Amino acid sequence: MTLTEADLAVITAAPIIANTDELTRPDWLALRRTGLGGSDAAAALGITSYSSSYKLWTEKTSTIPDDDESVLAMRRGQHAEEFILREAAAAEPHLHVDRAPYMLRHPDHPELLANVDGLAVHDHRRGRGIFEAKNVNSYAAKDWADGPPIYYEAQVFHYMAVLGLDWAVVAADTQQYDDLPTYFIERDDAFIEQLVAREVEWWERHVVDGHEPTADGSKPTTDLLKLIEARQGVTRQLDPDEQADVEAMYLQLAHDTAVAKDAEQAVDTAKNRVRQLMGEATELVDADGRTWATWRQAKDKQTVDHRAAVHDAALALGVTVDELLASHSTTKPGARTLRTAPGLTLIAKET
Repeated sequence: MTLTEADLAVITAAPIIANTDELTRPDWLALRRTGLGGSDAAAALGITSYSSSYKLWTEKTSTIPDDDESVLAMRRGQHAEEFILREAAAAEPHLHVDRAPYMLRHPDHPELLANVDGLAVHDHRRGRGIFEAKNVNSYAAKDWADGPPIYYEAQVFHYMAVLGLDWAVVAADTQQYDDLPTYFIERDDAFIEQLVAREVEWWERHVVDGHEPTADGSKPTTDLLKLIEARQGVTRQLDPDEQADVEAMYLQLAHDTAVAKDAEQAVDTAKNRVRQLMGEATELVDADGRTWATWRQAKDKQTVDHRAAVHDAALALGVTVDELLASHSTTKPGARTLRTAPGLTLIAKET
């Protein structure tokens, strides 16, 4: 069953922005940029490795184009959600879930949005609850070993905050078990209060006031920064305040680089001691038969002498090697490499 706008008015005080069934994907993405949704909560809090404050800022300020999904990916996600909903209903006979295809705003904080997978009723619970279907890939399945990870809990609590509901149920297909586990999450007012405060603060500082978040070392941030193209001949000069910050940063970088080098050498030493213990053995076991290490020979592999192959092909075609290579060559943009060695040298001279 699909809930109507009149149904929603009874369930929650959160105003409806739009019926998502009636939105095009570009329109839906444009609405998402007007606030923080549930899937943005963990990034705003800095508690997920799948996004970052910097990446979230670029998305909300249109600094980069939308990372749009293909039509096939969207349909795949919709089918997975429908499958999980059916399986959750079969596993929990007291649970019933209705579709709620609406985007809503927090009644007091319009920068907080919600677009839930569904709204649930349960025979042994009062009122409505949030329903979320999660299709978890094999790489993230380990995060669910003890139940929903904190970054998904933040999403659920965000929805509770926007809709004012007291419980939620998360059904997760981790592709690890024959059954599909469901997890009930109770409202935590203390957590929600902190979550809302930090999300509102994040929005005010980074979107309203326009302060770019400080870059962290996460992969999402790294990948985005690497997209910035160089402008040849452009030099960035530090102002006095930036100079002090950069010097402090390079002092820390020099320290961390030395620590990392020592740690790498310690790891290599430990591995070599294991190799020394094993000698010609392919497996290292203890008295209980437990395996501590393996060191096996990889299968032989064939290699191609590309230089000789190109020479023979050119000879057979009656062309020069340069002509043959030119006819099969394309130009790719050069990589942009960050080199911090000059700054480390300056710091070493000053300390």
